[in-house]
Amino acid sequence: MTIFSVYIINKAGGLIYQHEHMGNTLIAINGIPTDGRLWDGRDITDLLQHEENYPINLKFGRPKLTTNEKIMLASMFHSLFAIGSQLSPEARSSGIEMLETDVFKLHCMQTMTGINLPFIEECSVGLFSNVYPTSSSKGCM
Repeated sequence: MTIFSVYIINKAGGLIYQHEHMGNTLIAINGIPTDGRLWDGRDITDLLQHEENYPINLKFGRPKLTTNEKIMLASMFHSLFAIGSQLSPEARSSGIEMLETDVFKLHCMQTMTGINLPFIEECSVGLFSNVYPTSSSKGCM
């Protein structure tokens, strides 16, 4: 069971709390930071395919969001949640309850005081399926 991120967003859209548990990615090769490509622009797999490049020091870690990125994501989600509530054909809609992609599921619970609690989970988990029974019978692809 993997929960990638948990957010707590107040009713004005401000980020109160955020915790992320992301998987590891390659963040440095031989002590040089990388963002998916080598320092000379080549693909990382090019370096790994040739034996003459060994031994090699790979550093793995979690990709970190900056504080501004976290605040921006919370604010953006709050806006989408509010728009979803207003566009719903049902009166007094509760907004976004679940958003499903082929990689993750985003669930959102809203308290009586208007605080949103979005959770991003691994697609195959179904942790909140008891909380949010959906009409969709198919899972993530």
